[in-house]
Amino acid sequence: MKRLAAVGVFAALLLPLGLFAVPAGAATPANSTITAPNSGSVTVSWSGTIQPGNSNFGGATLRCFPGTNPTADEFQLTVKGLNAAYYQGHRTSLKIRVDWTPTTNAAVNQLAMTTSQASVDSTGTLQHNNIQDATSGNSPATAEYDNSIADPGTYFAIDVCALTNASPQPYTATATLSGNPVPVVPGVSVGNQRLVNYEFDPAFQKTDALLRPNAGEPSVGVNWNTGKVMYMAGAQITQLTFDDTRKPATASFVDVTPAKQAQANEDPILYTDHETGRTFGVGLLLACSNVDYTDNDGTGMNWSPSTGCPLPHSPDHETLVSGPFAPGTSLKPTGNYPHIVYYCSQNVLQAAGAFCGHSEDGGVTFDAPSTQIFGGVTGCGSLHGHFRISPDGTGYVPQNNCARADKVAGQGMAVTKDNGQTYTYSVVPDSTRNGNGGDPSVAADAANKVYYGYVGADGHARIATSADHGASWTKSIDVGSAFHIEQAEFPEVITGDSGRAAFAFLGASALGSDQDPNYPGVWYLFVAYTYDGGTTWQVTNATPNDPVQRSCVDNGGTVGGTCTSRRNMLDFNGIDVDKQGRVIVAYTDGCTNDCETNPNVDISGCGRSEGASSTSTPTCTPARLSALVRQTCGRGLFAAYDPGFNGASNCGATTLGTSSGGGSVPDNGGAVNGAGTSNQPAAGAGGSTPNTSRAHEVQPLGVVSIGLGLLLAGAAIVTRRRGKRSA
Repeated sequence: MKRLAAVGVFAALLLPLGLFAVPAGAATPANSTITAPNSGSVTVSWSGTIQPGNSNFGGATLRCFPGTNPTADEFQLTVKGLNAAYYQGHRTSLKIRVDWTPTTNAAVNQLAMTTSQASVDSTGTLQHNNIQDATSGNSPATAEYDNSIADPGTYFAIDVCALTNASPQPYTATATLSGNPVPVVPGVSVGNQRLVNYEFDPAFQKTDALLRPNAGEPSVGVNWNTGKVMYMAGAQITQLTFDDTRKPATASFVDVTPAKQAQANEDPILYTDHETGRTFGVGLLLACSNVDYTDNDGTGMNWSPSTGCPLPHSPDHETLVSGPFAPGTSLKPTGNYPHIVYYCSQNVLQAAGAFCGHSEDGGVTFDAPSTQIFGGVTGCGSLHGHFRISPDGTGYVPQNNCARADKVAGQGMAVTKDNGQTYTYSVVPDSTRNGNGGDPSVAADAANKVYYGYVGADGHARIATSADHGASWTKSIDVGSAFHIEQAEFPEVITGDSGRAAFAFLGASALGSDQDPNYPGVWYLFVAYTYDGGTTWQVTNATPNDPVQRSCVDNGGTVGGTCTSRRNMLDFNGIDVDKQGRVIVAYTDGCTNDCETNPNVDISGCGRSEGASSTSTPTCTPARLSALVRQTCGRGLFAAYDPGFNGASNCGATTLGTSSGGGSVPDNGGAVNGAGTSNQPAAGAGGSTPNTSRAHEVQPLGVVSIGLGLLLAGAAIVTRRRGKRSA
């Protein structure tokens, strides 16, 4: 929802003078300025009286903005010192509270509050970012912004208005900013990379034969020969084309799902071979899999069938990859396809292990028998992540619960240097197992350096590197520390040139267990970049105006955990890199519509979360909508394209993240969730505009210019989705 209006030139002239435009309906006092404390807290107070009125907030059609709501009072709070340097060593929380005692009774003296971070842009238009609504009507009304950056020229606008108010209603209010020092992690900083958020049109996203939305645990792949991006979630495969002549780029979406994949499957996996351009679409069918491949991005539904899987096959959580053959073995290509193809899967009964097989004919057929790589005497559990192949042909399969012969235990991986004929095992020695069972992720750069991303037992996102195929490891680095992330999920790693890698994960800064149904976290997608082989990392919030989930993230597997009705995201995300080095991350948006600005979570109407609505509803906050982010600013993973991408007007700005309490961080310029005009989709195509979040609104100004005295009027059935998460 956007409202656009022109503003008198005087409003723009006031900003260089340090005079914010004050609404006609102002609180007492109308504004205040505080400085972020080194420790402790600072509080400001104000008051006001709301006149009778009705804001019809039930449809969210009339927020408490003075420019559109005649009953609104506004207090403007400027906070100094909330910058990137401050956040390297502090956590902050801004808590806002409005209290009132009904002059008649609680039924007829109901107030509402809208809070935001506001600024006037270069055109004189008032911009509202990171909007939160408190609309229960009952005292107190509260809002909270955690770890929010406050750039010069911005202020927190706290607007109070009538919800259903029958008589003049006085109120009092406070805003308390606390600052707490935290340890600084060497080598981790906030980056200036930007990624644009693209959400699927809910009308384009189909359901499978069991009426489950085709979203959750997505895969993404890029054909370097055509530039097409391939996306699979549920029983739907989508081909995306980006138009980089636009800033930010727009995208067209075309459904290219082969008929036999379009019904249902129990674990979707897609992989695109960068060099050959072949894309594999895999749909698990328990006894085997539907595997189809295409050499033209599925255009014209041009897919060919594979035999599906190696035998013996395990009925859960398959992974498929292709890449160069390792030298020195008898295995060679048997046809024109130059790369080996691996297929692995695990048993639902973890003790029965996981098995991998391979193909020498481009995935048309698979050799038998497959090899047990996890479970049994291997020293590792069976629940594995996605197979990756390094440029020298070494294969890696990550697993979160391994032990070496010398009793060193932690998260690790199976390693094959002979095209899957034998496997050895490696453990990241300072890693700890995440009891919730999240899959780690591994990838090797152009120099065969291995990057291993995982979530530790404390919930933190960490990454370690190895220059010798896992024989030894560097110390793990807590990359989420740049944003004080306390809980992370769905780690995904991708690599490029020697020394360059990206590590994506979901993160929330609230303390507590993310499996607790009352966990107060607000989740965002983060991407960390390294350009020096993992010595230092730059981290960016990829969805700063668009939370991807509120509260807990159910990682309980088939039976579900304590995080009731929040299994909308399933088990992982996807990541890839295009030929120019742009990082692309596929994820599930679990927070749409009013969820973006309303911190309250309602699951009363959710039922089974695998059958959840694609979008958030008033009685089921967790959504299940396919989405991806694509890098548009900053250095990518290939040095040939340095100094980096400049695909948006605000490249170079710094964005910080937030989590608990419901406030999202401003994107400080709009590269993420930036407005864009969609290409007209072709027949069978979906919507193609970057997401314009409701956490960002443009408002007309109705202001009094203090000092000048000028009044300016602004013109699912299947319950086994993953194996038991015990190993």
